[in-house]
Amino acid sequence: MTTRILFALGAAVLLAGQAVTWAQSPPGPALVVRDVTLIDGTGGPAQADMTVVVTGNRITAVGKTASVPQNARVIDGRGRFLMPGLWDMHVHPRGEVTVPGFSTYGDVLLLANGITGQRIMAGLPQFQKIQKAILAGEAFGPRIEMGSRNMDGLIPRQPLPPTFRDAAEEAEEWRSVNAGEIPRAFQVTSAAQARAAVAEAKATGVEYVKIHNELTPDAYLAIASEAKAQGLYLTGHAPTGVSVARLSDTGMRSIEHWGGMLEGCSSREDELLTAELAALALPPRERGTRN
Repeated sequence: MTTRILFALGAAVLLAGQAVTWAQSPPGPALVVRDVTLIDGTGGPAQADMTVVVTGNRITAVGKTASVPQNARVIDGRGRFLMPGLWDMHVHPRGEVTVPGFSTYGDVLLLANGITGQRIMAGLPQFQKIQKAILAGEAFGPRIEMGSRNMDGLIPRQPLPPTFRDAAEEAEEWRSVNAGEIPRAFQVTSAAQARAAVAEAKATGVEYVKIHNELTPDAYLAIASEAKAQGLYLTGHAPTGVSVARLSDTGMRSIEHWGGMLEGCSSREDELLTAELAALALPPRERGTRN
């Protein structure tokens, strides 16, 4: 069984690599996996003795009698399994590597485990460069959906983000992140800061805004309003003092961790959220004990 599973994972990497390589170039010889057991992701049963044909960056034929194009690269799939690539929906990749064609340890490990798509949940300039390189066929890695930097409240001990498009400051931040530092956040405490943070996120081309814990309700609502105006959706953590229902009403599409869920299931939710908000004024250790 181990051999079969590894084949499925290896095939996912191979298919992903071919798709990346051919994404911006004319189609070359087709890639064919023949006589494989196919798990197609629709919820239906596994299908034995199937042939899958990939031409360029598209699956062009699937079936027991699918014809093999001339000059195709053929992989014998007998006794093995093939499935669609997986997604990791919450990723913080890091760790530069010397593996040819790869940018981070995360890219290597994700593809090696059959994961061909990822949601990066604290977008940094380096991730955007990696995203462009993958789309251009210049690097290997899972397809990326990119979030903004964390939108957080005041965090006195955390460095502020680099100046927008300052290459030297961005490179210094990337070195720090690879040494273990938490990705730097927009620290938003006013409506003006919310507008500036969302505008910068929009300018970098991200697809959604990442919300974090320390935002006050007013700061969160200012970000939510500006994100809606800019055509960006919200995801992330439940900010302190904001109910799950209100997050939904203001455009939060997903809550990425458990925080806020228990309060939302309680008949004392308002009381609990008020107490958590008051605890923000305490030192971190006392706040944790209180919460």
